[in-house]
Amino acid sequence: MEIGNGFLADTHIHSRFSQDSESQLSEICRGAKEKGICTICITDHCDVKPISDIEKLIQTRKEVFQAVSEEKPDGVELLLGIELACGGFYPQTDIFAQVEQTILKVGHYDCVIGSVHSVGPTSTARNNYENMSKEELVAYLERYFDAILAMLTYGKPDILAHLTYPLRYINGKFHKNLDWRELEDKIREIFTHLIQKGIALEINTSCLGSDYDRTMPDEDILKIYLDMGGRLLTLGSDAHKPENIGKGFDRAIAMLKAQNVDTLYYVKNRTLHPYKI
Repeated sequence: MEIGNGFLADTHIHSRFSQDSESQLSEICRGAKEKGICTICITDHCDVKPISDIEKLIQTRKEVFQAVSEEKPDGVELLLGIELACGGFYPQTDIFAQVEQTILKVGHYDCVIGSVHSVGPTSTARNNYENMSKEELVAYLERYFDAILAMLTYGKPDILAHLTYPLRYINGKFHKNLDWRELEDKIREIFTHLIQKGIALEINTSCLGSDYDRTMPDEDILKIYLDMGGRLLTLGSDAHKPENIGKGFDRAIAMLKAQNVDTLYYVKNRTLHPYKI
């Protein structure tokens, strides 16, 4: 993978400390090196719900910190992050303060990714969208975007992950052909928050090669972000297996270059660092 000056970062990777991954840290580091990825960030899931056992989540975070601190990768910079998802229960905003005072105080994170995986109790990935009307689908997506806005308002992420996550299932798995333009104003509102607060927008490549064969967000939505003056972009494979690290980065970078983007970012010590592509 020949990119710019040879440097490339994958800021969204899951290990065995996520419930949907079995990847060992040593395998992840080896896979990244084989793919030519210089810097990787382990961002295991931490989905916080009103009924969550916070002490159990804290214990898992301690185990992640211990494992990463003991890993000595060869030729790869290993950073520690977290994919924190707690916005789906808006308007119950006190959950953000609880997370700030507990989970985010467990230890030092290089990067905090903010995401929304559910709107209410049911996971977005497990919803059955088959018999939902267009009006119901638009209303669901609007609630999802409202949850993101709550996270950006009350939370403190460094990166916003997979902006169009529900479309992966609505338009990918269920082929509903929902037009995101129905909610373009909400997307623009999200971008306004990102730009004003200096939060990076993730170009998530996990869907490339699937039924939903596009980045999240896709090129047309990215154009809106760029036209609004947004420039802080990260690449995340969202890999749950070592072989998927850096997946689709070549396609994503070609798309970005076509939009005259020549700089991407990764996060270390909660600070955005640029690199050329």
